[in-house]
Amino acid sequence: MSIQNLLVKSSDIGETAMEKILKPYMQFVDNGEISFNGSFFDLGANERIGVALLAKDAWRYIPGKENLAGGMKNEELEKLTLLRGNTVRPIVKGLRDKGLVRTDKAIHYPTAKLVIALHAKLSGKK
Repeated sequence: MSIQNLLVKSSDIGETAMEKILKPYMQFVDNGEISFNGSFFDLGANERIGVALLAKDAWRYIPGKENLAGGMKNEELEKLTLLRGNTVRPIVKGLRDKGLVRTDKAIHYPTAKLVIALHAKLSGKK
């Protein structure tokens, strides 16, 4: 066995972890929509926002749909997660303060740390 056999691309780890996080909660619609199921709405507000940000970013892994990937503004998060605006802003700030989300020009993006944190939390690990 060679140590080189343990080498994987970071994008493969990200895609695999994101799939495990997203699969129980949503589906991508070929017209560019993200469709969340009932289990998504059972999540806490922090997790809903994290999953929504990951879902939007995950379009980059779907051939021909890469242009749909990106971040979201507060208003988009409100609409997609069905959370009120007065709820979204402080949650995003808390996630940003923990390094789980980065914000550029009022658009929020998930970080690798968010993928790791959600994967651990939603798979029952602490």
